[in-house]
Amino acid sequence: MARTDFAVDEKWTADYVNELGGEVNGKADKSEIPSVPTPPTADTLSGATAVGRQVMKAADAAAARSAIGAGTSNVSIGSGATDAKAGNYVPAWSEVTGKPTIPAATAAGTRAQLDAGTDTTVRAFSAKDIAEYVAAQIDAATTPEG
Repeated sequence: MARTDFAVDEKWTADYVNELGGEVNGKADKSEIPSVPTPPTADTLSGATAVGRQVMKAADAAAARSAIGAGTSNVSIGSGATDAKAGNYVPAWSEVTGKPTIPAATAAGTRAQLDAGTDTTVRAFSAKDIAEYVAAQIDAATTPEG
């Protein structure tokens, strides 16, 4: 007779499951229950490289680093062509390569150029020159002729 009093979190052993195989609703026997495949291991996992298998089998982080060759270099800290720089190294501006070119400052303009109004070169004008020019233009536009 099939068992019907199962608990929600009840744990079954493989032997018990096989024993029940002949009782599954009275419709199955052990030959109809598929066998559980052998789980893959790091050694049997297809597509894994030798290094990948070593990482998967590493007992701790140090062993994993060793498997990939991390932390095993002979780099020396210094200032030679093949030396690494220290972590707190800050280069001088002259040592930085590939830095952008700083453009030249914009040429200064004059009040005469503002009055002429024909200069097409980008120029920097003082606030005083601009204020005087605007005031003169407003004065000219609001003063009646004659």
